[in-house]
Amino acid sequence: MNMFSIITAMPYWMWGIFGYLLYSGYKATKNGLHTLYSLGTGPTLLTLWSLFSGLKLGVWFWVVALVLLGGVVVGFKIMNRLPVSFKSNNLVNLSGSYIPFIASAIFFVIKYGHALLYAYNSPVIHFLITKLLGASFSSLVSGISLGRFVNIVKRYFLSN
Repeated sequence: MNMFSIITAMPYWMWGIFGYLLYSGYKATKNGLHTLYSLGTGPTLLTLWSLFSGLKLGVWFWVVALVLLGGVVVGFKIMNRLPVSFKSNNLVNLSGSYIPFIASAIFFVIKYGHALLYAYNSPVIHFLITKLLGASFSSLVSGISLGRFVNIVKRYFLSN
């Protein structure tokens, strides 16, 4: 299967999701005011999606959960270096960063690649690559996003 057939076979609704992730990631590259709610929506959805994928692994769920926790620590540490200021009414002034853009793109590619490998490979490869590694990598990306959000919330409550 070549790259052109993979791209042309992608369902239209997947293009919508991919476009939304790229658009919201691009918006995050610009400085601006954001509500805590809008900052938390993406990491929450990515984390729930990763944990749901991990639940399908049975006993291997703990690998996914530990990778997610590691990602939270990494995201928390990364956010410590970025400037954040707070306005009234739960508004957060964030400097632009390419981290959400890159994380969203990686998350989508991993999830879409997982579906492709599932459709075209043997059960052993399916488990090792698509389930365990795919769920672990997407959990790492989700954890970094969640850690970034947790750091912002911590700084918000410490500033009040």
